[in-house]
Amino acid sequence: MDIVWEAEASRSIVTPEQRAGLEQRLVERIRGIADRSVQSEYFNELIWNRLRKRRRNSAAKGAPSALRSTGDVDQMLIRRAEVLLATLINHPQLIGEEAESLANLELPTPELDRFRQEILNIINSYPDLDGALLDRHLRKTGLAEKLTGILRAGLYDLWPFAGPEAELGAARVGWKHMVALVHRGRMEREADAALREFQMAMTPENWARVEGLRQQIRQNEADHADDDAAWPAPAPESGRLPH
Repeated sequence: MDIVWEAEASRSIVTPEQRAGLEQRLVERIRGIADRSVQSEYFNELIWNRLRKRRRNSAAKGAPSALRSTGDVDQMLIRRAEVLLATLINHPQLIGEEAESLANLELPTPELDRFRQEILNIINSYPDLDGALLDRHLRKTGLAEKLTGILRAGLYDLWPFAGPEAELGAARVGWKHMVALVHRGRMEREADAALREFQMAMTPENWARVEGLRQQIRQNEADHADDDAAWPAPAPESGRLPH
């Protein structure tokens, strides 16, 4: 295993394309092993352990060391959803523009998803929705306590575009940036699930699904590379990643 790993992973691996190429080469070598049990052992160690560790280390450069435990990931997903909802609640002019995008979002908790659905419900009835009407509607539907939690000042300190004082143009750019992050996270989770399926059955069809999802992630990164470079990252809160 060490010889195979050194032969492939000792090259310069910097770009997403190079990382994808490393994964492809390792899989091709592993699939050439005739014994399925040995093949599985190589896959577990080289793909599931070493390659994933390298990918995590690459993603963590420059980030706080307390990185992405399960709890941190869950909190990160919830925080992104709250930022998106706060942006719309404080800038209801965006709801009509982004109704289709909002309808396609997958939010991480039933309560947050209920916010999403209630916002869609009221925009269908009131196309010229303003902030006061939206606020009354959400409170009347039993979401008052959660609404207060979402519209907290600390959120705006980290993501000022979501706040009521932000200009509409800044809110629009921030919304699109955060939606891209949410979609990227969803694709990464789907790719991880597909990788686990491939581990169980190393068929060309299962590998094609992994590769297809990886390609979508790379395309998403390329499409939003300028956004990521230009958008100022908020300061971490309580040792967690900002997004």
